[in-house]
Amino acid sequence: MATPRIVHRQANWTSQFRFNAFILATLRTFAQTYPQLIAQAVRHGYSDQDLGRLACAARLAEGLYDGLYRKTGTPFLCHGTRTASIVMAEDPSVDIVSAALLHAAYFLHCFKGSNRRGPRKADRARIRRELGPEIDELIEKYKELPWKHPEDMQRYQAQPRPFSPRMQKLVLLSLANELDDHLDAGESFTGKESDIPWRCVDLAEYAGYPELARELADAFQTCADSRFPAIVQTGKNGSYLARRLWLANPAERLGAIWRRYRMTKR
Repeated sequence: MATPRIVHRQANWTSQFRFNAFILATLRTFAQTYPQLIAQAVRHGYSDQDLGRLACAARLAEGLYDGLYRKTGTPFLCHGTRTASIVMAEDPSVDIVSAALLHAAYFLHCFKGSNRRGPRKADRARIRRELGPEIDELIEKYKELPWKHPEDMQRYQAQPRPFSPRMQKLVLLSLANELDDHLDAGESFTGKESDIPWRCVDLAEYAGYPELARELADAFQTCADSRFPAIVQTGKNGSYLARRLWLANPAERLGAIWRRYRMTKR
């Protein structure tokens, strides 16, 4: 008896993702690493002083976000960097770009498994001292901005235009955060669906960011059309801590400290 032939059919999610590849190709290219972000800032004509402030914000973000990941499985530092890059493409002001890099700095303690402490006066004082009070205020107001419900989007669109300068920046930070989460079909890896993203498209148009609105719509459509098997999904509903250094064996930690010390003495 002949051995029955097994035909492996191509998974539907693969063809759907490839079908939307042309949408991804129409989006602007954004930075995801420190060198890419600095290169983008140079193209925008940043002065040496502004480059130094941006580099300072990046160093602070590197320490704050170490070991943290977005729900899409993206390292949080990459998320902050691309959010800052998206913001820079719309508003190259060094203050708002630096705030975008550090936009989550004051609620890291809320993430799943996080051992970060809540924001203290000393932490805010450091950001004010090294980056300026404007950035500290933007980060604080971003933390408090309602953004979880469709009614929030409607409330912002009901406000008269133009927005106040502070509100304009907060809306841009939030829209950039949404776009980064949905680029690369990122939200498709969480299995989470929401009707808030589509309302962001109208808000971006209303706020005066037509190109950002188009990119949001394209990214949202790609996520809606892309279906990945459960085995590759993250299963996360929010940001989380992947590295728990405080659980490491004390001897291993001491050994690592000693090895780093010896490397600096070579």
